[in-house]
Amino acid sequence: APFTLVIATQLSEQQALPLSRSCRQRGIPFLSVDCFGFLGKLRLLATDHQVIETKPDSDFGDLRMQCPFPELQAMADSIDLASLPDAGHAHVPYVIILLQALKEMQPKCTGGLPSTKEEKEQFKALVRGWSRGDTEVNFEEAIDNAYKAWSPYSIPDGVREVLDAASGKVAAAGAAATDFWVVARAIALFTEQSGKLPLAGTIPDMTSDSDSYVNLQSIYIEKARKDAGAVTEHVKAVLKEIGSGRDLPTEMIERFCKNSQYAEVFNHRSLDQELSEEPMTDDIACELADDESQAAWYLGFRAADRFLAENKRRAGDEIKDEDAAAMASDIAGLMVAAKKVCQEMKFEDGVEVPAKVLEELARYGSAELHSTASILGGVASQEAVKLVTRQFAPLNNTFVYNGLEGRGQVLEV
Repeated sequence: APFTLVIATQLSEQQALPLSRSCRQRGIPFLSVDCFGFLGKLRLLATDHQVIETKPDSDFGDLRMQCPFPELQAMADSIDLASLPDAGHAHVPYVIILLQALKEMQPKCTGGLPSTKEEKEQFKALVRGWSRGDTEVNFEEAIDNAYKAWSPYSIPDGVREVLDAASGKVAAAGAAATDFWVVARAIALFTEQSGKLPLAGTIPDMTSDSDSYVNLQSIYIEKARKDAGAVTEHVKAVLKEIGSGRDLPTEMIERFCKNSQYAEVFNHRSLDQELSEEPMTDDIACELADDESQAAWYLGFRAADRFLAENKRRAGDEIKDEDAAAMASDIAGLMVAAKKVCQEMKFEDGVEVPAKVLEELARYGSAELHSTASILGGVASQEAVKLVTRQFAPLNNTFVYNGLEGRGQVLEV
């Protein structure tokens, strides 16, 4: 069976390049980890890495308040806030409150949704005016989540890229197209017809009585089922079009629909692009201007690899008994190597690797400290799980760890 992931440690650039090319040609993710004393880096390369559940830290949700479907609007219209007793009024889900406020505000808004600061303040004031006191937490939740009601519906850029690429991917692969791209193409067809992604069908926790919450939840779940059913029909049509006789698991289609607003395909830059073909010169130069950035250590690692290629050993490896002259010689060699790296990256004059970075790297040589290795190993393990399970967004594409200051940073190089 082919490898699902290749992990390498302590490889030089010359060793990592051919291995990364081989992995890239075979579509196998490649993870390279290096430790030098209190410093280290992790480089991740993945091509056409398809993730349905990226699980972002900030979840906007998919409540569709700005463009409610008929069943949702009907539920909102069926509730008369003014006639409810105090107990019922204090337990109306905030989604219903916001939908009613939107319906009242829309004729007064230029674009149908509150967009200006004044309109947004009026919207909040309207909701606040309906509250019967400070004890009604549901109205506070409505105000806190008001931005979800007035934010125009849009398909995230990463998802749009997936949907736009799906047709070409399926056509190129034919019957061998992966399940991911088949469902992505089906969702693209669904989106072309409806103008929206399939509904996720989930709602967040909110202040509400049990019956109201369950009714609201049921409306979202039923709409999500209908959308998933429509996508399933598109899946069947796509499979027939490419001449594939297989059936896709219902669970996979429903999971894709539920997470469609977070689906993404990751294509990391290759080592060839990083090292020679298309170096990220401007971005690295911008990072170097930031005192908090760890980009200088990244260039230091590049210089250390250049020193290794030219001298067949790591700087600092053969220094014994605090030989100051030998140390100075290796540091000077690292400085020369660093200048070559900067020249190859075509930095503007004046951009250079700080001397303290090169001195630290020469001091460590190829020493691996257990404390640094454990931290880098933990990060690498986390990324490996992401790659193997195809859940969560992998880092893009290099993690630099600075144990001297207890800092780390992800750089795209």
